[in-house]
Order: sequence, then structure tokens, then C-alpha cells
Amino acid sequence: MTIVSTGFPFGIDIDDVEILSGTGAPLGVALTPTGIAINPSVYFDKSNPGDWYIKETAGTGAAAWVKQPSVADITNAINGDSWLDPVLAADFTNYADLTAVETALNIADTWDSITVVATSRILVPDLTAGVIGVYDITGSTGAWTVTLAADSTPNAVDGDVLVVQEGTYADKFIGFNGTIWQETPASIAAILTELTNIRDFVGKTAAGVEAPTYGDVSQVTQGNNLEAAISELSASIGVDVTTDAILTSGDAVMVHLANLSAAIQAGGGTVGTSGPITTVTVVNSQLVDTWQSVEWEIVIHEVATPANIERFNVAAFHNGSAAADAVLSRAVIISNKRIGAKINGLDVDVTLTGAAAAQAMNLVVTSTDAVNVGFRMVDPVPAL
Repeated sequence: MTIVSTGFPFGIDIDDVEILSGTGAPLGVALTPTGIAINPSVYFDKSNPGDWYIKETAGTGAAAWVKQPSVADITNAINGDSWLDPVLAADFTNYADLTAVETALNIADTWDSITVVATSRILVPDLTAGVIGVYDITGSTGAWTVTLAADSTPNAVDGDVLVVQEGTYADKFIGFNGTIWQETPASIAAILTELTNIRDFVGKTAAGVEAPTYGDVSQVTQGNNLEAAISELSASIGVDVTTDAILTSGDAVMVHLANLSAAIQAGGGTVGTSGPITTVTVVNSQLVDTWQSVEWEIVIHEVATPANIERFNVAAFHNGSAAADAVLSRAVIISNKRIGAKINGLDVDVTLTGAAAAQAMNLVVTSTDAVNVGFRMVDPVPAL
């Protein structure tokens, strides 16, 4: 081994490979090994620990030396990040412009409640007008001004990251995504925690490859991935409905079910009056635009003598349509049965009231003797 000493930074020669060190990159005239630097040579920059170069070609200057990646360079490349100098504090309040920022600084000489001094760097991530990013503070107490830092937006690029030193976001990483500055996961542990949350959300029980287990396989294949299972469910549900009097194409499945339930209730549900009827009373109405024909089954009993009961089947239809109001309706009593004595003044009829979408056929009951009415609508025919 031959130790070589020249006016250039100290170096040693090991089997014709020279190991050199100095301050700064070996690119300028004063820092470029001359004479001593042969191929290959290795140079370490003492002013930037971790930075080192290999001399790959003859001669001097930048073209002769190639900087080698440090651990930090490799880490940043993997993460897609580039690290900027840290800032004292960050305030995500929306400010109108830089004048508003300076006003806020000068109220108490603070940014995000952290005292500032000349040369402080702060992050201003939310401006209505102006450039968001890192700003250098100059001036003095009560008269601070801000200037966009050289490494900030618009010079920042997608993937730039910085650390906040104090305040609300102390020790947090704030990254620039090419449009906005936003907090990024502070550690690998935080990322892993979020991955665990996602795994729990989709029902995955452990790390690694795992086929889903479905509790019911009447519509899906056990073990199929979520995309395949959703496709099977979609196929099982079938094509969308055609719009009719009850269902509307494009509605969600649960909306269809709710509409069907309402139609069933309207078509077959039993409705009773809450009190005795002694005057003309509408006990049920059905829209003309919904039904062309309806039939009601009606049971009426006398309040004073409950053993007096009469039962009717009343069918009604009209000559209207969705495009034109009905001008005539017909009601037919299909059957009339009675138990006990006849109820005095009892009459059942169907009337036509209203117009346009509100036009309806009404089941009307009147009686001299007080009565209670129960009914259900059966066999409705949709409007034509």
C-alpha cells in the first residue's frame, strides 16, 4: 500500500485504486484531483456524509466523476419522495392572500401558536389567492414579511416531503402531491395500521393470500374473489325492471322492494275507520292514473248491535288514462250478504273526484245507524 499526499485532499493508494476525501463534490477546479486521480478512484465528500463518487473516465471535472446513491437516496427513490428542509410550523387555516398571512404573523409573532424569528421557515398550505408552500420569514417583531422559499411551490414537485418541527403538526410529514400540501403517514407503523384496518373492512382474517369465505353460496361461488362474487350477485339480480305503475327503471333494488311493499299494502291491506260512520265518508281512495279498475271487499257492522253485519264486494272502473282525466266511473256491487237485521240507511258507492295526477276513485260509505267499516282492495288492474 502506498500513501500518497498532495496539495489536493488527502488520499491513499491501494493496489492502484486511490481512496480520496475532501470537502464538497470533486467537480470544481480546486476540488478536482489532478495527477493523483487515476481510474478507478473513489472520493468521499466529508461535508455531506454518505455522498461518494467513483472516477470512471480519464481527465478532471464533473464528467469524470459519477456520484453513487446513498442509503437516503435509495430510500427516497423507493418511496417516491424527495425531502425538503424542515419548517418551524404549519397552519392549514385558509387565508385570503399573503397579506392575510403576514397580518396573522404580526398579531402575536406566531404561526400556529409557535413564536417565529427572522429566518424561520413556515408552511402556508391553504391560500385563496397566491402560491401555497414554504415561506421564509424576514423582518422583526410586529413587522414580519414572508417570501416564497426557493425549494417551495412552484418549484416543489409531486413527492416532495418535509417535516414540521413544532405546533399542531410537530414531527408530522407533510407532502406535496403536485397540487396540494397534505399530511402523509408518519411512519411505517401507521401505514401497517391502515392496511390492517382495510383488511378488517373487507373481512380478510389474516395476512397473505386468502380466498374469501361466504356464509351463503346460493348465489355466489365459494372462494371466488370479491369482483367475481359481485358479478355473480349482479347476474342473479338480473336486468333492470321496465318502468310501470309501481317500479321505475334505474331505481335501487331496495327502492323496488319498498315500492312493491307499498303496492301490496295499498292493494291488499285492510283499512278500518277509527270511529263510527253516520255521514257520507270516504274510507279509501285509489288514483285514476294508477289503477284502471279496482275491487273492494267490505265488511260493515252496526255499532249498537254488532251482530248486524253486512258484507259487500264492489268493483269500480273509469274511462280515464295517464294522458286524460276520467269523466265517468262505474261501480258494481258484485255481492251483498247480511247476518242479522238490515242496517238502517246503509249505502255503499264509488265517486270520482279531483283532476290530473290527483284524480281518484273513492269508496264511500254512509249510514243512518252508526257503523264501523273494514275493507281490503283486491284484484286491482293497472292503468292502461
